[in-house]
Amino acid sequence: MEKDAEFSMDMPHGESVYKFDSSKEEISEIEEFHLLADEYYEKQDYAKAAEFYRKAAVAGDADAMVQLGCCYFFGEGLAVNYDEAVIWFRKAAEAGNEWGMTNLAHAYRNGDGVPQDYAEAFKWYKEAAELGNSDAMYSLGLSYYFGEGVTQDYTEAAKWYRKAAEEGNGEAMNYLGLLYYFGDGVDIDFTQAAGWFLKAAEAGDAEGMNNLAKAYCNGEGVALDYTEAAKWYHKAAELGNGEAMRALGSLYFFGDGVTQSFEEAAKWYRKAAEHGSVDGQSK
Repeated sequence: MEKDAEFSMDMPHGESVYKFDSSKEEISEIEEFHLLADEYYEKQDYAKAAEFYRKAAVAGDADAMVQLGCCYFFGEGLAVNYDEAVIWFRKAAEAGNEWGMTNLAHAYRNGDGVPQDYAEAFKWYKEAAELGNSDAMYSLGLSYYFGEGVTQDYTEAAKWYRKAAEEGNGEAMNYLGLLYYFGDGVDIDFTQAAGWFLKAAEAGDAEGMNNLAKAYCNGEGVALDYTEAAKWYHKAAELGNGEAMRALGSLYFFGDGVTQSFEEAAKWYRKAAEHGSVDGQSK
């Protein structure tokens, strides 16, 4: 297992976090705008969704500000415009919205719509993390791990990965497993590593699946089991993990945990090569 040399953040869109009191006899105009926007978004009428998110955002709805920013960021119903996305993320962040803070931090981390600024990214990740946003907790852990915007500190990285993992963040579970595997900020513990890889895998994280498969292949923290390794490599490969594609090809080539098949081996080596796996290209 190798540590990632760098990390990248995806701007989360996800489901609306908007909530309203269904016990009320009437809803406000802002609530009506937001609910209409959500309905249009679910119907994939992004232009109408953006129109009503804007109405709600202009009226002061911070959640709608985040959604409008995402429409600009992803080009859903609006032309892609990172500058406008950042404007709305900032408005939401300054209104105390955790997703506005998190998305603004992502923008600073990646230099989308603002000059790249790790210190600003760290500041906003920390504010959002302290409000309980698990994506921000995970990202804050990454900032501490790589020393971006803050002094590198593996112990702090472990702390925030754990907080995010306990909130159900699959990526954080995988990274916490890597800390236990390499002994960064925690004592080396292959059993703990495998346990967190399993949690990440069960949460749908492809890297966690790939790392769990490696653990089964090497008998690290779990009993050596090529059949289990093949199962998890296959799941990770189906999710687009190039390293898992190459490893699955090798299992088929040697008949480890699967029925030997040079045809299947070639298929997965080819997929790995097409995905950019150097090892896959060399087969």
